[in-house]
Formats: sequence, C-alpha cells, structure tokens
Amino acid sequence: MQIDQALIAVVVGGASGMGAATVEQLRAHGATVAILDKNADLGNALATRTGASFFPIDVMDESSVVAAFEAARHKQGQERVLVHTPGGGGLGAIAWREPQGGALRRHDFARFERIIKLNLNSTFLCASVAAQGMLGLPVGPEGDRGVIVLTSSVASVDCPAATGAYVAAKAGINGLTLSIARDLASEAIRVNTILPGNFATPLIKDVPEEYKANMRKWNLHPKRFGEGHEYASLALEIIRNGYFNAAQIRLDAGARI
Repeated sequence: MQIDQALIAVVVGGASGMGAATVEQLRAHGATVAILDKNADLGNALATRTGASFFPIDVMDESSVVAAFEAARHKQGQERVLVHTPGGGGLGAIAWREPQGGALRRHDFARFERIIKLNLNSTFLCASVAAQGMLGLPVGPEGDRGVIVLTSSVASVDCPAATGAYVAAKAGINGLTLSIARDLASEAIRVNTILPGNFATPLIKDVPEEYKANMRKWNLHPKRFGEGHEYASLALEIIRNGYFNAAQIRLDAGARI
C-alpha cells in the first residue's frame, strides 16, 4: 500500500512514544493522520506540529472508542490503516514472600484485570472498529482494502519473571494476529503485529534504574533502548509491503530475556 496524500490513517496511542513517531513518519509522507490518545496536551501539540488531527479516546471504554473513530472519520474519511500502540504493565509477581517479616502476598487481581483491559481488550476493540469501517472501502490499486498494525512485546514470548499480567495480555495479542488475519483475508485486509523489545517509551521512566540496566544487557547489539522512529520505520514497511500478513515481527536488537 502506497503511503502518500491519498492514504488515511488512525494511530491509537499516537500522542507519545512509538505512536507519535509513527504519526510523524506518516505525515512526512503526506498521509492524512488522526491521533487518538487520552493525553490531550501531548496529542494537540503533536497535531499542531505535524498537521495531523487529534481526538480524545479512552481505549478501555467501548463508547469512547467508537466515538473517537467516528469523529476522526467525520473529519478525514474512513481510514485504510490502523496502527495500535497503547499498553503498559509494570512489575508484579503472582505471589511472593516479603523479605522482611515473611508476610505472604499475592498479585492484586484488579490490577491484573486493568492490564488485560488496557493491552488486550483495547487491541481487539480498536481492531474490530477499524476493520468494520474498512469493509466499506473499495480494494485499492495494490490489492489491499486495509492494513492493521498491532503492538505486542517480546515479553509475550520470553516471559520474564514478575510480569505475568503483562505477558498474558501481550500473548493474547499474538494469538489474535493470525486469527483475525484469517477473518479478514477474504476482505483484503492485512493484520500484523510488532513485538518491540526494550524501547525508550514514556512508560520506561517508572522502571527502577537497576532493572533498566539489566534490560540493556539482554540485547545482543546494540545495548541500548530502541527509539520510536525505529518502531515507526517497521510499521510503515508493513503498510507498504503487501506480502506482510499474519506476521509477528520481533524488533529487539536480538534481546532474549
């Protein structure tokens, strides 16, 4: 699929990090882009700087998601591309013994549910809303009706300790990839998932420094955090390259946890 002035895209989670970098690169190629994000300050600032449009969204609320997509379509038309980047988790074992005093603890189940909802539920919801809209489009000159790019994590495969909720959510996205690609194949809509490794996103600031130092060591080369533009570069190649479908693509400097 060609990325030019004729392309209409929606980037969910597009106000910061990997999503913002994707907005910037899509706009640099002339695409019309809607930023859907909860952070209005960052979203509006990026929209002003790049010429994109901003629409507020709560990805964990169905009515908010539907309203945001409808508002974006009212302004710019039906999207052919969805890039979905929201996520987050944090550290937390399923159960543990306190080092001082020996008290026995378990993972807060409400927190588990929130992590699943933020990562997995929002992915399915946004993909379904986008796909429904794409079904109404004609097939483009290069054979695609639409392209959906989802975001998982290498943690979904390598399964580090104390991240069970996050791993479960991201592994669910991996499972969705082939299944919904099968659902949409006859409609000429491609679905692919990027599995980033250690990236310098806003979420990483909450990770303890000692843990971040260990994260860098997991990489083969280079031993640094990935940058948003590196994610965006792959997202745009997935859009362009019509032979990418139902793929789960690691982007991780060779990291193995």
